[in-house]
Amino acid sequence: MKRLGKGVAAGMFAAIMVVGGANGQAVSEPFRSPREILSGTSAQETASNPERVVAKVNGVPILWKDVAREVDRAIAQIANRVPPQEMDAARAQVTRSVLDGLITRQLLIQAAAERQLSATPEEVAQVRQALEQQIPPGQSLEGVLTAQGVTPAELEENIRRDIVVTKLIAEIVNPVTPPADEQVQQFYQQHEAQMMAPDRVRARHILVRIGNEDSAEVRRQKRAKAEEIRKKLLEGADFAAMVKEHSDDAASVARGGEYVFGRGQMVPPFEEAAFSQDINAIGSVVETAFGYHIIQVLDRQLARKQSLEEATPAIRQFLLNQEQQRRVQEFIAQRREASKIEVFDQP
Repeated sequence: MKRLGKGVAAGMFAAIMVVGGANGQAVSEPFRSPREILSGTSAQETASNPERVVAKVNGVPILWKDVAREVDRAIAQIANRVPPQEMDAARAQVTRSVLDGLITRQLLIQAAAERQLSATPEEVAQVRQALEQQIPPGQSLEGVLTAQGVTPAELEENIRRDIVVTKLIAEIVNPVTPPADEQVQQFYQQHEAQMMAPDRVRARHILVRIGNEDSAEVRRQKRAKAEEIRKKLLEGADFAAMVKEHSDDAASVARGGEYVFGRGQMVPPFEEAAFSQDINAIGSVVETAFGYHIIQVLDRQLARKQSLEEATPAIRQFLLNQEQQRRVQEFIAQRREASKIEVFDQP
């Protein structure tokens, strides 16, 4: 199972940060303006005046409570890596970045409204379902929302805004001409030292899920079930059929339980097994926070330098993304120039 770390958990919490938005961080990060500066504020100040307007974008207010909520989320992620004596400066820097991101996002929301872009109920439901599937075992989306101080109505509105912003960005960046072969070759030659393919494993697994509420006896029974599944596989049972019948990992059932991943992408016990098992062997039952796994490694590739042919798809995508990013930057710069952005001093 993939690690619910920076890639998943952070992405999910960004998606439920109320006004900040699921795509707020990804869209706004490269577009920080030094003109809008807001210093950090203590938790006591935040609690005493959460409805305070800290900025306006063409008359639309941005409230301190929305800034503070996303600041708290970001600080929680870096708290164990920042010395206590540097925390105030870190909070001030994060606050400036968050406010600028919310301003950028509001500019994009307004531009989407001008183009009459909207989100359908089906699109909203699909995003909500994706969020629910990323919740760790033993937790619920409602519980995560409560912990974040987010209401279901706020979540739905935030999802709608994220969808229309995504649609807007798609209109901004498309169509784009794919990079020419000469551009790809030039990039490869200029970055040969970076063309290393990392260690990679292709493996499939069957998961017998456990929950935080499971008693020791229930866990024993589930472990026994996993051992019985492994026994049948060793006796020749079809792995894909057993995945379909028994696996609790809904995300991978349609792929026959398969994942392709590198180091650092899976929880440690799963990764250790995948990088050490013999190819095609049915490994011993592995326990993680998600449950009991029966793993079969199908292929393993050690780190090596990629040829131009191998690297070409990734280089093309990188150059394409770079051009799309440039277009988004240019669009936001134009919106900033044409908009009335007010940032108010702290009391």
